[in-house]
Amino acid sequence: MVRDHCDRIEVVGSIRRKRPVIHDIDVVAQPIDRKVPRQSWFGSVWETIHSLHAEIDTLIVNGILEKRVKSDGKTVFGPTIMMMEFKGVPLDLYVATTETWGGLLLVRTGSVEHNVVMTSRAKANGWILRGDGTGVWNSREEGKGVRLDDGTERGIFKVLGVPYREPPEREVPK
Repeated sequence: MVRDHCDRIEVVGSIRRKRPVIHDIDVVAQPIDRKVPRQSWFGSVWETIHSLHAEIDTLIVNGILEKRVKSDGKTVFGPTIMMMEFKGVPLDLYVATTETWGGLLLVRTGSVEHNVVMTSRAKANGWILRGDGTGVWNSREEGKGVRLDDGTERGIFKVLGVPYREPPEREVPK
């Protein structure tokens, strides 16, 4: 079971926002820091991967999950994002670290319109809200600047000066 390979795992997106219609499943997972060997395409070379990734590989081999092919014919299946299908339903798994957990919960919960509001708030202060889950930074340049939030969803709301909203309240009227 996937949960057994995670320190934390949470369903996000429209399910977390309790929307009446669900088109896909979004999940943020922080793997347990337990790694297992896996033989690579090059035969005798072994690489070490998180046991979560090994479990996902097993579920794919057993036909429970499938790698999702995007409309451009490509797949997105790597160490931080795995786009798959479960019984024909799109399933996106975002792999978090302790540092990216809160940011990924916020960004991947959405809504898109809510993310635009939060990103605009950061920009108005000369900051950036990074979509990779690393939070609010006072510099747009990679590797420069200081993270301003504490790594939690509430911390991001606080630093942006926005009252915390529970996920179902993150819909922005159009």
